[in-house]
Amino acid sequence: MLTETGRRTIGDLAAAMLVTRQMATACGTPVQVASGARVADALPVANVVGKCLGYPELRTGAWAADLPVHAVIDEQLALAGAAEELARVPPSAWPEVEALAIRACAGDYSTFCRQILVTSGDGVPVLAYVAGPPTAPPVLLSAPCGMPARLVEPWMRHLAHRARAVTWESRGMFGGVGAFDAATSVEAQVGDAVAVLQALNLDGVHVAGLCGGAVVAAELAATAPARVASVSLWHGDFHLGALAPKTDHQQDLLALMTMAARSPSEAASIHGIICQSMADNVPADLAAQLLYPYVTPALFQRYCQLNGAIMQHDITATLPGIKHPALVVTSRTDATAHPDGSLEVARRLPDATLVMRDSGDHISLFRGEPELLTLIDGWAYGLRR
Repeated sequence: MLTETGRRTIGDLAAAMLVTRQMATACGTPVQVASGARVADALPVANVVGKCLGYPELRTGAWAADLPVHAVIDEQLALAGAAEELARVPPSAWPEVEALAIRACAGDYSTFCRQILVTSGDGVPVLAYVAGPPTAPPVLLSAPCGMPARLVEPWMRHLAHRARAVTWESRGMFGGVGAFDAATSVEAQVGDAVAVLQALNLDGVHVAGLCGGAVVAAELAATAPARVASVSLWHGDFHLGALAPKTDHQQDLLALMTMAARSPSEAASIHGIICQSMADNVPADLAAQLLYPYVTPALFQRYCQLNGAIMQHDITATLPGIKHPALVVTSRTDATAHPDGSLEVARRLPDATLVMRDSGDHISLFRGEPELLTLIDGWAYGLRR
């Protein structure tokens, strides 16, 4: 029989494993966690939890200095702090441990959403996530390229109360990262979105694009206008040539992605440096999602090909043809995607409403701050159509 503290510790570990599961799976097995007082003694019960959740095996050891992702997982799982309590759990209590892990999974985002495997027009499998009443107004979230769908969990959970909320994960980035020789262009990524809408038989859709997903959302509205009712573009990472400046972050990241996309060797040479830089600059609560595309050099190169295509895609010619009502949201303090890009996009869209917030950045966007979720409510449920 577990103590109340033991049950709480198991529940916390299961929750952390669910958050980091995609990252850990992409690392390959085993996943290394730091050695420490009693950590090795805690691993048997930790691996019981992990087995229930489809988590890779955990082992103690030292990870390579150029692979800080293992350090991120170690920090998220917090086994060093839980080791003493976990080491007390006897094998006779493992059935209770398994039941707690299964209970944690039942309330997780991966269970909250229904997952549907969709085949895109060029044969590439794409995983879509669906939540909310089937007959409710549909909302398609075009999330940042290459990131796990869990990154937009606050948006999906909020929207699913009154909408049929749908999102999808980028081609070639999930479900086992092996060889991938399909297209990585913006056109191909828009094709994935079209395939999701077709598979779910959705039209009259509000399409919401976040960060680089705003580019895909805009192109989707132009490509499949009959299926789209309205559009919202949130802190978009836009390339408009000389019409709008880019932040230092946009310029530096694009330069690195352009180099890394060229070959596996160039991706490998850049990977360790950018991994450490990213790990040092992302908040702990979002690290497992924001760092996912950087787990391995191969995954990083694929991400650079996909997201690099978005960051270099000039949508200037597309904008005048988007006749749908559009909401464009940014803030004066966004140091990731330059707000002037959103201003120019709003100016060129035929029917745009611009919301310029006094403060806010991509972190507030991904956390789904109440101000942002209130804004989308006015567009997601047919109120502005």
